[in-house]
Amino acid sequence: MDTDAIKQFFVKHGEKVVLGVVAAFSAVLIYLGIAQEPYDAKTPEQLQTEAQQVRTQIDDDHTAAILDERQPTFDIVSRTEKAQSPVNDLPYKLVNTWIRTEEDSSIRRQDPKLLAPENLIAQGMTSILARRSFEEEYAMLELEPADELEKVEEKPKRRPRGRRNQMMMGGGDGYGGGDGYGGGDGYGEDMGMMDESMMASSSSANRKFPTAADFGMKPQNTTSIRNELTQYPVPQTTRYICGTAAMPHEAVYRAFEAALKDATGYEPRRDVPQYIDFEVQRADVTEKPVDQLTDEDWVLVTNREQSTMTYGTVWSGFAPEIVPEEYRDIAFTTWMPPVLLDDYSKFGMHPQIPLVVDDSENEKSIEEQIAEEQEAQLKLKIGGAGAAAGYDEMSMEDGYSSSSYGSFGVVEEDPAEFKLVRFFDFENGRNEKSPKPGRKYVYRVRVGLQDPNFPIRASLQPELKTLSPDVFARVSVLLDKAEQSGERVSKIWTDWSEPSNPAMLADLNSIYAGPVPEKRMQKFQLGGRTVSVARDAAKTKMVIRGIDPRYNGFIPVWQDVSEGTVVALKQETGEIVDPITGDVMKLPEATISTQTTVIGIDGGEKLSIVDDDEMVRPSQVLYFDGDGQLRVGGEVSDQEEYRAWSFAEDRDL
Repeated sequence: MDTDAIKQFFVKHGEKVVLGVVAAFSAVLIYLGIAQEPYDAKTPEQLQTEAQQVRTQIDDDHTAAILDERQPTFDIVSRTEKAQSPVNDLPYKLVNTWIRTEEDSSIRRQDPKLLAPENLIAQGMTSILARRSFEEEYAMLELEPADELEKVEEKPKRRPRGRRNQMMMGGGDGYGGGDGYGGGDGYGEDMGMMDESMMASSSSANRKFPTAADFGMKPQNTTSIRNELTQYPVPQTTRYICGTAAMPHEAVYRAFEAALKDATGYEPRRDVPQYIDFEVQRADVTEKPVDQLTDEDWVLVTNREQSTMTYGTVWSGFAPEIVPEEYRDIAFTTWMPPVLLDDYSKFGMHPQIPLVVDDSENEKSIEEQIAEEQEAQLKLKIGGAGAAAGYDEMSMEDGYSSSSYGSFGVVEEDPAEFKLVRFFDFENGRNEKSPKPGRKYVYRVRVGLQDPNFPIRASLQPELKTLSPDVFARVSVLLDKAEQSGERVSKIWTDWSEPSNPAMLADLNSIYAGPVPEKRMQKFQLGGRTVSVARDAAKTKMVIRGIDPRYNGFIPVWQDVSEGTVVALKQETGEIVDPITGDVMKLPEATISTQTTVIGIDGGEKLSIVDDDEMVRPSQVLYFDGDGQLRVGGEVSDQEEYRAWSFAEDRDL
């Protein structure tokens, strides 16, 4: 049969096939239904009757059917008596019997693991600081006021932005006024504002250093801690090295918790970190590598007591703090020195420590803090509190008495990760061991804490039975020494930090780059390209700010420099700025010798992105400073200092 015949068959008979299949399926269903067994018809009454019968059969007594099978075949009474008779334990006894002892569930006290300060950074600085003096007069006041400056006819269209004012203070006049650190409601009223007598000594007719650029502290009269006489602030040229490090406070706090919190006799007032001291050592690496230093090369520089006495007898107050309180500790965060005019926020900080704008409301005066420390020493009968009686101004001796403090600790739920360790190593001509110009030094620091297992207060001494064996052995020796000497020495030290970077005392001079005049360019065709060449030698304006140690003031010089210029100046008369009053005075025989050499000057080309013909590319200056360091200055980075020390406002620039 071919394909066409098959197609014709399904076309003619397809419906018949489907009908046949449906009929066959229906027949199968009918057959299955007929084959099912029928259900007997039962009423609810019949079902209830059957249930009653089943229940009656269950309730009937069937004991007779099983009684014969449950007869006992042994003597139950004798088996019970045998089970209750004792068993001879002799075969089960051990040759070596165990001895029961009392359990000791206590956790012994350990010594916490102390961590050393991290990332010690040293930086050489030169500043004019406010020093205490019993004489109100100083050399600067004998000079005559400076003359008025000549006005510059052409005024550049560029105006400076007060980046420090906007960044740090949110407006106003910066540290020198408004609501900043220096005046009004800020820190200046307590620590630095000049009184009326000081203000009267400064004539309002004198030229002044720009108030908006005065970022230093404002000194005030202080009281001598020796004889309670009034001391007046006078300027003092000072070179020093500032060191900062990060103390891993959170890690130390957790170490105290791990060693003491779960131990028997835990006392929160005693068993938390209490910093009480720090020590700084210095080593000369001018002619010796750091990796070859030995313990004999390290010289003790300062500690907590020495720093406190320096600020209490030498410096006239201290600068307001911009580090948050929770990130510093009075035991090792030395106060910022009383820097005059300069921006002290550019040193004394650390990259691992955050900054704060103004925390002056919670600060205490230097006299209050020194008085608190001396009162604590007196109460605890600790030697060294009377060191001030023989302390000569700017005389830093090597012999320091031990300082311990008995204040209670503070439980912290969220301790700061780091705390700032800060110290200053001041140049001092009276001390042969002070840092010397031209020498390179490295530093190391360690921090002292109160011993929680041998606290300064005997009333807080942990019971000896709660100490671990090694701690017990150590504390027993300390107890014997305390009983013999009558003084408890409660101090444990961290390890020494890693040595800092090499640092040296800074030069007395600073250089600030100014604008560069527009370059006159000449174009040449060279190798198919257009080459622009400046017609004149590159030059720019610079401000050289020196310090005159005779009068302890700043000498600003505004001059033109070109490539190859050695910055030096000697004039019969010049100008000097009084850092106390801000007055500009005449200076006889103004001399500045910076040994700074200008290497290259860039900038001055027209900016093609603007239509203003006066807009040129800012200057950049490459030079060797007086210390032989290669440095880069620029019109943008130095504009604030340049405009301030060139007296741009007075010149109408």
